[in-house]
Amino acid sequence: MPTAAHRRELIRSQRRSDRLLPPVVRRLVAGLDPQPPWLPRRVAAVVAHDLDQDAGVGAVQLVWRPGSARAETFTAGVERVAGTWQESAGGGADSATQDPRRAVGQAGQVGVIEVVTSHGLRSQAHMAARPGLPHHEAPWVGTTQLQVAAEAECLLVGERRVPVPEHGTMLLAWTSPPTTPSARRPVIVALGPDGTELSRLAPEEAIDSYTWGLLGAA
Repeated sequence: MPTAAHRRELIRSQRRSDRLLPPVVRRLVAGLDPQPPWLPRRVAAVVAHDLDQDAGVGAVQLVWRPGSARAETFTAGVERVAGTWQESAGGGADSATQDPRRAVGQAGQVGVIEVVTSHGLRSQAHMAARPGLPHHEAPWVGTTQLQVAAEAECLLVGERRVPVPEHGTMLLAWTSPPTTPSARRPVIVALGPDGTELSRLAPEEAIDSYTWGLLGAA
């Protein structure tokens, strides 16, 4: 059972999330740098974000007190429903550390594409906007967090080309049709600076093709 001190810290974390995430999300969907100009990066830094206007989904991740022993990560997903962007998920807090980006084969970076987390669920925003909509008729929405090796310049996420940031941490938003039996992440392909395919991650896989190649050769 959580202690009273732990419960108080959870409440403080939720309040920070409720205060910080909405303005970041608004800037993201407006096409602006999601880091608010009034928010110093030493206090809270947006470290990953993604927006797929065609699919109508997006995600942001920020770190509270980056670099400190008490850093926390907050993540939010957004969906466009009936022309309006709505927060669909988020508010969770986790302890956060952000390591430097590594080359393939260095400690902590076995493959080109390392999956940190990946999950999907039926669109709560669509169901809320359409009372009575059967659960199985709502599309799937999901987010995938990756750590991408230094050799990769960009990712192909389905048909989208997404640049890899300097730190290599990526948070991708995606959707899949309601007819699929479970959430199905798009194929993700890592490309080098010259456009060469370095590795790929299949929808159901947690290990990229580069790492599978190493395992097959062992």
